Amino acid sequence: LFFLVLFVHFLCFITMASTLVLATTTTTTNIEDRDAIVDITWLPNEVLLMIFSMSDDFHAIGMIAQVCRLWHELAASPILQLHPRFELGIRFAKYSSSQLDPDTVLTSESSIGSIVCDAHTTGQLYVANGNKITVLSADGKQINSLDEHTDIVCVLAIGPTGLLYSGSYDKTIRIWTPKGKCISTQINPTTVRALAISPNGRKLYSGGHDKLVRIWPLDASGVPDDDDAGVKLITGHNSGAYALAVAPDGKTFYSGAGSKDAKIRVWTAEGELVRQLVGHTAGIYSLCVDSQGFLYSGSADKMVRMWSTTGETVRRFRGHRHAVNAITVCEDKLYTASLDKSVRVWDRQSAQQRAMFNKHSKSVTSLAMASKIGRASCRERV
Repeated sequence: LFFLVLFVHFLCFITMASTLVLATTTTTTNIEDRDAIVDITWLPNEVLLMIFSMSDDFHAIGMIAQVCRLWHELAASPILQLHPRFELGIRFAKYSSSQLDPDTVLTSESSIGSIVCDAHTTGQLYVANGNKITVLSADGKQINSLDEHTDIVCVLAIGPTGLLYSGSYDKTIRIWTPKGKCISTQINPTTVRALAISPNGRKLYSGGHDKLVRIWPLDASGVPDDDDAGVKLITGHNSGAYALAVAPDGKTFYSGAGSKDAKIRVWTAEGELVRQLVGHTAGIYSLCVDSQGFLYSGSADKMVRMWSTTGETVRRFRGHRHAVNAITVCEDKLYTASLDKSVRVWDRQSAQQRAMFNKHSKSVTSLAMASKIGRASCRERV
């Protein structure tokens, strides 16, 4: 009888909690209102799973940002895998809308997109959409489609020899020749969200949801050894590693993490921590280094910062109304893209905005500068 009463109370508690959660989502429709959202993360995982299962309305439940994050945290849990609606949970984990907080948006299917240009060799443009990579010629004609990834492609990077590196939700890094042949597939324990390559092409840096940065040694052809024993794991971040950049001399690289961290870490090429750059108040989602070694960082705090080689903030670029997803530099200009659907052009010396392109209908997630061709390209969320 005691256990029966306890079970009834437990069911009542779940019903009350779920009612409160769903009632909150129907009245909260703007990211600025999220402070009013009830924090349910203290509930036991089993209770949370039952609450999540009471609605198929991803948009409504998605207004509770911590719920979306919890799906990711629970995705590897035996509890969730045994749950009868496991597949629904996985789909929900990838769901987001532009009103969710930046960490949720940047770990969701609909916000992922990457574009890179091989400006130094072939002039080809690579565009990731879903699990496919479309290859375009310098004049914009499609010349190939790379479709060996089995899940969403999150990030693309070009090596100094023209090899293409791609990271995906399928937990692999694939390496492609300019003609579209996949010459290497590296298994990663988690989703690959960031990639960067050393200027000499002998090191590949990767970051993902597991908060680790990995250093992959590359041979002279730009391909890692089949034996992954040489891969070095770099710890230190308290959130997913979503942004990477390498200094022009290759002696230093930078990593940025999500909102639970909000710090940029400076490392030697071998992964020894040099310093932490503190200034942003939210997650770091884009990093770029110019030819003089100045670092630019874009954050969910809507600001871009320019950092000196010794770690001081030199300038602040203010104007975006949402998280800054992508940064690239060309001569005296800085180009930034944001969840606010705009691409902005800044004077790097004065930090003044010189132009804004706001014709995108959705968040802009990636930028590429084709310096040889004199053309800029961007990727919007589709």
